[in-house]
Amino acid sequence: MYKSFIPVHQPEITKADIKSVSQAISNAEISGQSNIVYQFEKDFAKWQGCKFAISVTSGTAALFLAVKVLNLRKKDEILISSSTNIATALSVYHNNLTIIPVDSNPNTWNMNVKLIEKLITKKTKVIIPVHFLGNPVEMNIIKKISKKHNLKIIEDCAESHGATIKNKKLGTFGDLACYSFYSNKVITTGEGGMITTNNKQYYEELKLLKNLYFSKPRFSFVAFFRSA
Repeated sequence: MYKSFIPVHQPEITKADIKSVSQAISNAEISGQSNIVYQFEKDFAKWQGCKFAISVTSGTAALFLAVKVLNLRKKDEILISSSTNIATALSVYHNNLTIIPVDSNPNTWNMNVKLIEKLITKKTKVIIPVHFLGNPVEMNIIKKISKKHNLKIIEDCAESHGATIKNKKLGTFGDLACYSFYSNKVITTGEGGMITTNNKQYYEELKLLKNLYFSKPRFSFVAFFRSA
């Protein structure tokens, strides 16, 4: 039996990190509904170069909610990268939609953009390109395809915080972008995730979706219903 293993990740935890966490605990800010989290959302949106950021419990939750907010019809199709964490596929499956994997470019392991249009049908509504291991997908090509076929784009940026294409950050090419803050990611909060968007309607609904549709006053539940 092996006595030791090569660690998958070794997060760097500084004295400033420890001080920040201790301060949050001292202020009793131990949930997602706290000033420190709200400030993190604002700072992340500004750093990312988008209007809105919504924090969630994980990258998996981010993907699920990003798909959910699009209000698609049952069995609509979503094209996803075939080489990815299963969370990408589960975001489609758990929304009762159909997963259409796009084979990989053998040089990058990213979605092979040359294969996308061959897989598009009348039921195709969304493309979820995964920037595998932080390596950018050819987003300019995907944007042209999405515009031609009227498709939404959700960027899976779980491993690509801060990566760019010609000085334009990943996560700013599509309608929504999803990030993971798990301990082996570029930025970590231990657990957690983020959704970014420039669409105010998505932003307002995502804030409710992630929190049981709690509105104001606290136990007033409000739901959006939009036609598909």
